Amino acid sequence: MTVGWAVALVVGTAVITMGSVRAIDGSGEALGPGAQQTIDAGSRDGGRNAGSVKSADRPLNMIEMRNVLVSREDQPPTQVFRGPITLKQGMGEGLFDVPPWLAYDPAACGPYLSDVLGPLADLDGWVQFGSRVEQHHNNDFLQLVVAVPDGAGQRLINEIRGLLNGCASGTVTADGKVTGRVTTIEQGALKEPDAVSYAFTRKTSFDAKPGTQEYEIVAGKRLPPDNRPLVNAELYHLTQTNIVGVGRTLIVVAEANLLTSNEIARKMSRAARTTLVGR
Repeated sequence: MTVGWAVALVVGTAVITMGSVRAIDGSGEALGPGAQQTIDAGSRDGGRNAGSVKSADRPLNMIEMRNVLVSREDQPPTQVFRGPITLKQGMGEGLFDVPPWLAYDPAACGPYLSDVLGPLADLDGWVQFGSRVEQHHNNDFLQLVVAVPDGAGQRLINEIRGLLNGCASGTVTADGKVTGRVTTIEQGALKEPDAVSYAFTRKTSFDAKPGTQEYEIVAGKRLPPDNRPLVNAELYHLTQTNIVGVGRTLIVVAEANLLTSNEIARKMSRAARTTLVGR
């Protein structure tokens, strides 16, 4: 898995049962079919400052941002765990690059953070990522904290939402030969004080049948660092992402598991808030 692949697949809160998607609100309760919930705890003028954190509106420094991350010991078991590494180090190693054998249409179905934040190599932040021990589905995870000079308030969240709305339904093609579907569904965001939040579910799937050349192409793809399969045996990949802005700090948490995504994003949000406002 490259970080680029993880970022391309970051998704929000959903429960997948027999192929259906149910939206979940920030408290863990299911919304009605097709329902969406948007939590706006930021400034009501649409600016990028978030709520009462504005009184301590400053970027977190590198030490503070590293402390926002949840330590490996406080997370579910992992097969592979890398980090924390700086965002600049990750960019230098090409960890945010999409594998050259994948092509997205539209582009919004691929990596999106640089489209709203600008060149990520110019920003301060930390990232940690890997894969978890999970029996039933691919289990990538990504946790990112980055300082946003212009602020990580509602306007930034709206920019991300607007971009990802362009991938409500799209495609991804492997080796220029096998095309799969990509769907993005906005879900209920976390409800955290002094924060603005956005969550979405992304599912990537291929319809190739076992024994066909198309199936072998997709099933044979492996992604670093742990050479995990591109998709599981059923040829689909599901991730769930929370994006949270606290003052001038943006937090991105992508997990295969809904509850884990919510829990880690909530811990990171509260750590950032405590650093800024002391409560």
